[in-house]
Amino acid sequence: MTGTTGAAAAGTSMAERFGALSGEQRIRLMRRLVESGQPGLIPAVVPARDGDGPVRLSPAQEDLWVYESLYPGTPALNLCCAYHFDAPMDPDLLETALTLVRRNHDVLRARIGGEPGALSVTFPPEERFRLERQDLRGTGVTIAGAFETFRRRPFDLAGEPLMRARLVTVDDRRATLMLSLHHVIADWWSFDVLQAEFAEAHRALRSEGAPMPARPRIQYADFASWQGELEASGVFEARLAFWRRYLAEPPGPLSVPGAGAGSSEEIAQIPFRVDAPTARAVRALARERGASVYVVLMAAFAVLAHRLTGADDMVLGTPTANRAAKGLERVIGYVMNAIPTRWRIRPGDSFADVLARFAADFPELMANADVPVGRIVSAVAPDRSAGRSPLFQWVFMHLTQQRSVAALREFSEPERIHTGGEHDLVGIVRDAEDGTMDGSFEIRTALFGADVVRHWTDAYLELLRRFTDDPEVPLAEVGLLSEADGRRLLELGAGTGAPEPLSLPDLVARQAARTPDAPALEAGALEAGALALTYAELVDRVDRMAEVFAEHRAGAGAVVALALGRTPAMVPALLAVQRSGAAYLPVDPDYPSERIRVALEDAKPVLVVVGERGVPVDTEVPTLVLSDSLELPRGEVEQVPRRRGWSRSSPRPYGALSPAYVIHTSGSTGRPKGVLVPHTGLAALAQGLVDGMALAPGSRVLQLGSPAFDISVAEMCMAFGSGGTLVVAPDGPLVGQELAEVLTGLRISATMLPPSVLATLPVGEYPDLRSLAVGAEACPPELVARWAVGGRRFHNAYGPTEFTVAATVSGPLTGDGTPPPIGAPLPGTRAYVLDERLRPVPPGMCGELYLAGPGVAYGYLGRAAASAERFVADPYGAPGTRMYRTGDLARRRDDGQLEYLGRSDDQVKIRGLRIEPGEIAAVLTGHPSVERAVAVVREDRPGRPRLVAYVVGGDGPGPVPDALLAYAAGRLPAAMVPADVMVLDTLPLAPNGKLDRAALPAPGSRPDGGGRAPEGVREVALCALFEEVLGVERVGAEDDFFRLGGDSIMAIQLAGRAAGAGLGITPRDVFTARTPASLALTARATEGLGEDAGTGRFPLTPVMRWWREQGGDASAFTQSMLFPVPAGAGPERVEAAVRALVERHGVLRMRLVDGELEIGEAVPEVTVACVEVPAGADVRELADELAAAVRLAPERGEMVRATWFDGDAERPGPLLLTVHHLAVDGVSWRLLGPELAAALAGDRLPEPPGTSFARWARLLAEEAVRPETADVESVRWEGMLGGPDARIAGGRGAGASRAVLTVELTPEVTGAALSEVTEVFHCGPDAVLLTALAAAAVRHRGTGTGLLVALEGHGREGLSRPADVSRTVGWFTTQYPVRLDAGTALAADFWQPARDAAGEALKQVKERLRSVPSGGLSWGLLRHLNADTAPKLALLPVPDLRFNYLGRFSGGDTADGELLGMAAAALPLGHAVEIDAVVLERGAGRPCLSAAFSYARGVLGEDEVLALARLWCEAIEVLVEHARRDGSGGHTSSDFPLVDLSPDQLALLEGDLDLGPDLDDEGDD
Repeated sequence: MTGTTGAAAAGTSMAERFGALSGEQRIRLMRRLVESGQPGLIPAVVPARDGDGPVRLSPAQEDLWVYESLYPGTPALNLCCAYHFDAPMDPDLLETALTLVRRNHDVLRARIGGEPGALSVTFPPEERFRLERQDLRGTGVTIAGAFETFRRRPFDLAGEPLMRARLVTVDDRRATLMLSLHHVIADWWSFDVLQAEFAEAHRALRSEGAPMPARPRIQYADFASWQGELEASGVFEARLAFWRRYLAEPPGPLSVPGAGAGSSEEIAQIPFRVDAPTARAVRALARERGASVYVVLMAAFAVLAHRLTGADDMVLGTPTANRAAKGLERVIGYVMNAIPTRWRIRPGDSFADVLARFAADFPELMANADVPVGRIVSAVAPDRSAGRSPLFQWVFMHLTQQRSVAALREFSEPERIHTGGEHDLVGIVRDAEDGTMDGSFEIRTALFGADVVRHWTDAYLELLRRFTDDPEVPLAEVGLLSEADGRRLLELGAGTGAPEPLSLPDLVARQAARTPDAPALEAGALEAGALALTYAELVDRVDRMAEVFAEHRAGAGAVVALALGRTPAMVPALLAVQRSGAAYLPVDPDYPSERIRVALEDAKPVLVVVGERGVPVDTEVPTLVLSDSLELPRGEVEQVPRRRGWSRSSPRPYGALSPAYVIHTSGSTGRPKGVLVPHTGLAALAQGLVDGMALAPGSRVLQLGSPAFDISVAEMCMAFGSGGTLVVAPDGPLVGQELAEVLTGLRISATMLPPSVLATLPVGEYPDLRSLAVGAEACPPELVARWAVGGRRFHNAYGPTEFTVAATVSGPLTGDGTPPPIGAPLPGTRAYVLDERLRPVPPGMCGELYLAGPGVAYGYLGRAAASAERFVADPYGAPGTRMYRTGDLARRRDDGQLEYLGRSDDQVKIRGLRIEPGEIAAVLTGHPSVERAVAVVREDRPGRPRLVAYVVGGDGPGPVPDALLAYAAGRLPAAMVPADVMVLDTLPLAPNGKLDRAALPAPGSRPDGGGRAPEGVREVALCALFEEVLGVERVGAEDDFFRLGGDSIMAIQLAGRAAGAGLGITPRDVFTARTPASLALTARATEGLGEDAGTGRFPLTPVMRWWREQGGDASAFTQSMLFPVPAGAGPERVEAAVRALVERHGVLRMRLVDGELEIGEAVPEVTVACVEVPAGADVRELADELAAAVRLAPERGEMVRATWFDGDAERPGPLLLTVHHLAVDGVSWRLLGPELAAALAGDRLPEPPGTSFARWARLLAEEAVRPETADVESVRWEGMLGGPDARIAGGRGAGASRAVLTVELTPEVTGAALSEVTEVFHCGPDAVLLTALAAAAVRHRGTGTGLLVALEGHGREGLSRPADVSRTVGWFTTQYPVRLDAGTALAADFWQPARDAAGEALKQVKERLRSVPSGGLSWGLLRHLNADTAPKLALLPVPDLRFNYLGRFSGGDTADGELLGMAAAALPLGHAVEIDAVVLERGAGRPCLSAAFSYARGVLGEDEVLALARLWCEAIEVLVEHARRDGSGGHTSSDFPLVDLSPDQLALLEGDLDLGPDLDDEGDD
């Protein structure tokens, strides 16, 4: 007996003895094993936990809980399966089977509770499982739709079961059971266990005697407790030592060029199949190399990741079952782990090398695989990125056949419903029953497109085939395409056949033969001395000029420099140069003299041609001066040595293979590179652009590009290739409103622009512009959406200077929100997307773009090495052909269109100008104080790229940033001058010895300026302009414009505003001088605002004419404000203060005479009436009564009346100022208040007004009849107001008697609506309030989708003539109609803040408001001041609702003045409803939005108007709630800043767009 017992004891295993210990004992034992370096002796067994109470979450569960907390409601952690039945199923039987399964596994009833750091799981008592039901019959819902809804439902970890099931009835025969578990209680191994037991229970319930599934001895709670013991004993910490060593200095996240940047967790499955032969080869290779099938498949996946991303050091994730410990076989719960695997790909590696290293690492990885991945991440501490999984973003798994599937298929067809989304890409390969393998790539659709990834799966299969065929072949020699696919791609990358090569003069001559009298060239149409040449005249002019050039050594092999700029003379001159057989070299006269010298030294021209009024070029080369009439002054000609022997009748002295032109681009060595381009590609370029853009003989093509910018060549090809007219734009670069006026005024039908220039154009009709192309830089999707409208063709073109301007052009694009492709190859062009071995890469995969065909340039002048590096042999062309290596990254779509993905080197483009940072660095290194320099493009503020230089000094005096900037400005084009220079001790280097760009410090940015205070009038004015343009405070005289955040577009704005202040500076002056002090020295005096006495007769303004049409009591049309009077101010001072206002502002002494206004020079007598305040009376009530009773007679010059309520010496009474509305508006009160306060206090008055109201009224009358206003904007108004009726009372209500009701929003809602919503949506308060009003009107009306509303604005808009009315008092208000229509966004969904409709409606209303022509000013001009347009506009629908937002009136705005009401009879109703909204200050200065709803009695009842007002308030609250949602808001296309300059101001094409929030102007009454 004893022996038997002893034998039993001796037979007790180590694991059993270990499991019999208490938890504390186990922890102590394991800690000793860890401390002694023997953690491997710990038994691989999961012991039963102590007790049965709540158990703490396992470390892995805690990680999931954190993820769920960071991304609440995410479906990424839902594990879902579906089971399809072909026969009706008994719901009770399914419920019972699921109840039996849940009874066996406590974790399926888990609830999570407690505080972070002490979270635990409890297990409520078992109840019968409840099955959800759904019947799809007759609902129109598909089973796929039901799947999607079911899988996306989030779980509440604390408040509901974490397992749910739904039985879906598909039709009378079919049904589907859907099952969903939260990942925190299950993994995919668990699903196999659950499914097997569900099948077993189902069988047992259907068949008597069949066994029921038994309850496992070990539950997940035991595992979680065991994990806690491992952590407490230091086991995990000991194993983390391996992971810290293995993952030391982890690489960054994997990134595929061209991938999206969204954070959505939406996923897609891209399936593929490993055929039987390849699957057998994989298994055979695994056996041969002593590895598992998983290791082979995983290694091939790693090579694919290396090829797709270019990374040679990667971390990939792989899931492990983590169930090696005894007792876990049947446990349901989150047991699995995902471990990181590191891959280093070395040059020369073969697949066998990669496979062998991973196979060698694998055992140690598995030995430490039970450390929860969250602990590994924390220990390794990789860089985190919001919305991306840390440490690894790509995962691979190999799944063997699940044993449960066969059992389930006895009564159903199982299907996994994919969720996921926490990783960027998950590769899955499953063993199939037929010996093949099923695979899929699960992707986040925000990052990768399904079409692209489908080619990745093909590449993965090709790698498997190639590697299993020859594992020793070097990785670099294995392509990703089969030979057949490679040939197909080469065919896809070839354009149509090339036309016969022709030169530009040939194109012109060919067209002259066809249509000799058709207009060919036009210039100066908007100015005096316009030029217009027919094709025949142009050919004649070119031939005559070519004869003169030829006499002066221009001929084959020679170069002639043309320093003419974009002038009418440039086109005939360059054609004449080419006609003579020479190539032309465009020289930009505005370039620094050093850069011009380098260009001339490179090209060695035989002749330089300059304009009569141009900038002379400092050169010893013979120079000809070309007159404005395109003639060469004979005196100049005679001084130049001649060469005889060529005339117009001579044979053509050149061939297509001879050089056509030389254009310089930025060079990485610091010296610009001259690109020598032949004629061979010009005909193909012309045919491609003409056909692609659908140009025709009537096309009018704008010549906007600088001749030094090869887009100018494309413009000539567009015009002369189609037989159209080349229209030369006015001198100087153009942007914004000025360019818009050129497009409309010159009736341009086709143009090609850099996207950054197009972005500055205001939205408009542009009725003649039918074809638009962009090029020279990447085009943002919103630009396409903004311009590809109304039947206008929009194309995206691409091409480097080294390939005759353009190589590809897209078809007509639609604004679908996706990045626009750069198109397909032009005729004769071959566009290859190749890897580093010059092999084609699969569609959708990134490669370097190479170009071949007739457009390839000859190379770089005098730069043989640089030419050999970029112009290489074409392996796919005829012998001897070359291709150009662009350095651009691209990928090809399945339809052959190319997508641009960025640069493979450091080269960048800013505002369409190609920039080599190396050139900037080389220039800076030329300064004596600089030893080393680098230049980089930084984007520390989104959407605001800036060039920043970093320098290291030498042995002498240290570098001075300002001196270096001035040095660079004298040697580089303006756009290449860095915005800032930072001096460093050393340049940071990466471990590989290369520059560590990420370690370069951000330039020190100051939100405000500082330093020396400005001195003198000019410095003071310029500092103020800096503050205004840059939006900063306290700019000092020595503060740098660009260091304060300025860019090129802002430099244009500064130049424009400086001109208005009488200071003449150009944008280039801003680049070179940079500070107010320096600019003050270089600024030139400019024409002021013109002589302005502010007196005499002048016409009524549009709003005044409208007022006269309304009728009513003119004498009661007044506004009043009550002002405090300071202590000690007696009657004399009060009267003097009022007189000072009347003297200062002519409108306060204005008379209404014979339908006009008149201001005399004499100042009338000013008296102030004193009113005694009875004891105990309320002064405010007395003032209200008096203000309502005051009557003023403007025809007698009574415009102002002052009444002082007498107080006592210590507390003087207030002053009531009543002004006729003809002389005042809301902005005016903000001017009068501070001026009156200063006068009452005896202080100096602020700066006097600029433009008088009298001059302003005269300017309005002139503006109304300008053709640009009358012809263009009247059409825009007609188009804007067309459409179905969108009024609320059918147009009735004008002239009816007035009733008023007032509503107020709470301060909380007011503050949120006018600050939070406006900030989130980058809009003004008017957009918020009008969106709410439109939604309220649509709901109140019950029909339609929009609202026709009359709006009021402050009216102080810019005119074509200079004017400054910012400090002028008068009635400037504009009134104009707007149709607010946001489509279905204003329907029922608007009132659900959780949906997107409210935000979409606000964005559309914001865009509509910003598209109003000239801020609404032109409506009144054309409706009331232009006899030709007034009748047409009078026929348009008239709004029956008016809205006016007066902004915020506070004491600070008006020197504590309080605006009082207007007499009810002052102005009859002009609409059925008139809303006047104002923000007033309530208790503690809190803002409160108050809105007075005046309505027409007898047309609308009080209940109707009250209902409308309440809906408006409710709609505002909806917008507030919506704006507080995560992900709401955002920019719209109009957030690109627009630039308005006078015609004589220079502008730069280069600059940065600011996407910051705009400050919208507020309306006024």
